[in-house]
Amino acid sequence: MSRSACRARAIRRGPAGVNMGGLANNATWLAALAACCVAVSSRADEPRRELEPTVVTANRATTAAADVGAAVTVLDQRDIERRQSPFLAELLREVPGVSVNQTGAPGGFTSLRMRGANGFNTLVLIDGVEVSDPSGTQTSFDFAHLLASEVDRVEVLRGSQSTLYGGDAVGGVVNIITKRGQGPVRQQAQAEAGSFKTARLGYGASGGFNGGGFAFRFDRLVSSGFSAADQRDGNVENDPVRNTTVHGNVDLDLADNLGLSASLRAVDATFEFDGFPPPAFTLRDDDLVSEVTQRSGRLAATLSLLGGRLVNQLGLGHSINTRDNFRAGRPNFFADGRRLKLDYQGIYTHDASNRLVFGAEGEREGLETNTQSKTEIGIAALYAQYELKPWSPLTLTLGGRLDSHETFGEFDTYRATAAYRTPLAGLRLRTSYGTGFRAPSLFELFAAPFGNVDLQPETSRSWDAGFDYRLAGDRLELSVAYFDLRIEDRIAFVFGPGPNYFQVPGRTDTGGIEASARWQALASLALHAAYTYTDTKDTFDGARLPRVPRHVVNALAQQAFLAERASLALHARYVAGNADLDFARFPAPLVPLKDYLLLGLALSYKLTEGVEARARAENLLNRDYQEVLGYGTAGRAAYLGLALRF
Repeated sequence: MSRSACRARAIRRGPAGVNMGGLANNATWLAALAACCVAVSSRADEPRRELEPTVVTANRATTAAADVGAAVTVLDQRDIERRQSPFLAELLREVPGVSVNQTGAPGGFTSLRMRGANGFNTLVLIDGVEVSDPSGTQTSFDFAHLLASEVDRVEVLRGSQSTLYGGDAVGGVVNIITKRGQGPVRQQAQAEAGSFKTARLGYGASGGFNGGGFAFRFDRLVSSGFSAADQRDGNVENDPVRNTTVHGNVDLDLADNLGLSASLRAVDATFEFDGFPPPAFTLRDDDLVSEVTQRSGRLAATLSLLGGRLVNQLGLGHSINTRDNFRAGRPNFFADGRRLKLDYQGIYTHDASNRLVFGAEGEREGLETNTQSKTEIGIAALYAQYELKPWSPLTLTLGGRLDSHETFGEFDTYRATAAYRTPLAGLRLRTSYGTGFRAPSLFELFAAPFGNVDLQPETSRSWDAGFDYRLAGDRLELSVAYFDLRIEDRIAFVFGPGPNYFQVPGRTDTGGIEASARWQALASLALHAAYTYTDTKDTFDGARLPRVPRHVVNALAQQAFLAERASLALHARYVAGNADLDFARFPAPLVPLKDYLLLGLALSYKLTEGVEARARAENLLNRDYQEVLGYGTAGRAAYLGLALRF
């Protein structure tokens, strides 16, 4: 069937509209939470301490890192430049509690799992826009086309965050913030070439002007790649990728208390991949091409009232994800996913010890494929979180959320956190507890013949507890945490006559330990290490979850030399105890994947004040390994580049 013919089908929508009346009637407890701030004794004589660093994602408001009870990792420009990788997913692999799976060569679907939860349990934001694809089998974000050069800062928030961010944030949140403009106009240009006939070019400009600022970035990457299906299985055809990314943003100060911001991002990518062609229907070389289009944007107005104590923001975000697949040059699949979201958030600071974050959201998301006529669904929500400092070292938060889903009615979630700066200098304790839910995706519900309209939302609860310790004048930082996540009524897929999606009885348990250390051993030598242990179990059959390694170790040593004009970074990753489902057999058994150790390095040298030469090498030991059963990975590779700043 042609794409135009598919689009001509009648539009099918979900059941009755969002129940706003019921949402309001059942929001009394949220209103009570909002009102409680006036009942707490104020301590205006103790100003809120602004400690560095700060994070935004944990509480949806700028908060000193020492006052955050949730587990959060911040990656900034120094981390991105040190790694030199073109794809942000490579840097995210180094975050404790995070594992990344990529199906073969660059361009292949790249999923991020947090604390053992599936990739669709992680909410991804880019400049405030939720960028997951509603047309996917599950509503998730594909990291394959996200280039690192457009990113200024990433905050990775682990644990259930459904109270502040909605149903997709069961495992956590990845908040990606692109570069903003301020100060004098600055320009950057990069060029790199290397293995697999890879080349990339980039140019960016940013700066401030009277009453605002701007930033713009353009990137182009091409690579011949390698076979998506593992070459060791006799697959020799390379699967190339091409990626063009453009993004920009503008900030305007319309008045002393009124600001306007706008951001736009566009990605056009084309990549080849391998499939399961007849007659064997096993993964092997195939003549498949996918054209991916991603568009996202957001317009937001911020109004400050009551002398800055009440900050209001109204935002409108839109995202589009389209995929057109071709076999032997002929169209064989298309998917179109769209999301429109209107949101309001208020931040009221009563005094130094009491702060309230509250808001409302309404969104519609829809999909259309060559086998599924246009289907839409809506959801609305109210949320509030109260932050209290009963005394200076202790910060508590309590939040609640009420979602009204067009199909499944109302769901309430809540979260509580605590952070305590102990009398022992540099030591703080933290803990968090939260509940969550994930509604079935549009594909899981309606896609014929696989969908199942009788599915119900997954529910979850998670908690963690840990400590952070800074000593030796902050030259040494240690973090250790235990986490536990339980998901009930998990939705799974089984081969056979449709419907193929079903609710797994019982629950899925994941638990483990996250540990990290940063040591500035010398003024010129920095050492980083992170370890994650994850144990997973499905109580239905007692099996481990696929694609969740039991052990992941990351290590980094970075040495500056030649009067800090040069820098050498050596990074290592060890992965053990991973397994995946073998779909070549029925029923698909869980088979172990080989443990592996990867080594890489990145070298930079400042030729002049604004010119830097770069070199990097990946998989120095030329290890053969798999992240996803049957899919290949890159062997030893090397790249040379040049970066200009002017």
